[in-house]
Amino acid sequence: MIRVLRGYAFTIAGIAIGVAGIVALGAMAERIVRFVEGGDRFVLGQISVAGRGMGMGTGFTAGGLLPAASIRAIAEVPGVAGVQAQVMLPLNPSTSQFLTLTQELVLGLDLTVDTPNRHYPRLPVGAGRDLRPGDRRVTVLGSSFASSRGLHVGDSLMLEGTAYQVVGILERTLTAPDRFVVVSIEDARQQ
Repeated sequence: MIRVLRGYAFTIAGIAIGVAGIVALGAMAERIVRFVEGGDRFVLGQISVAGRGMGMGTGFTAGGLLPAASIRAIAEVPGVAGVQAQVMLPLNPSTSQFLTLTQELVLGLDLTVDTPNRHYPRLPVGAGRDLRPGDRRVTVLGSSFASSRGLHVGDSLMLEGTAYQVVGILERTLTAPDRFVVVSIEDARQQ
């Protein structure tokens, strides 16, 4: 009798473990699909142009600076909805980001121009507020960046020895902006 009960217990435990494994794989597959779809929406919502640089193996920070004349010329191309100057820097340049899908980046935006991304005209802010023209020494953080460091709206973040007040935290997108530190382009140029 005990042998029969033990057999039933092993069968039930095996079924439970199998169901748990299927649920876990389904959840992982859903997250991967959302990650890829989010990346497609973010990257394919705009055309990014950079000057000569080190190549795509270095990720988002691959390009060099574009001269202002090139930016003006791009803005004059028929069909271009908008051009926004940006500065994108690795948060920690001493750490290798080779083949890293979601680098931690400092993103400096020209706040006087709307972001020309048709899927994200504004990055969705989940807490606090977005950056405004004229903002200096303030930042909006990606959700993963903020949570990994325990940062909240009102906290301070040190970048290159300068304190930045956190004024907003982006909603989770499951893509690159989750790891961004967004500042004004003027502040990014001083990094």
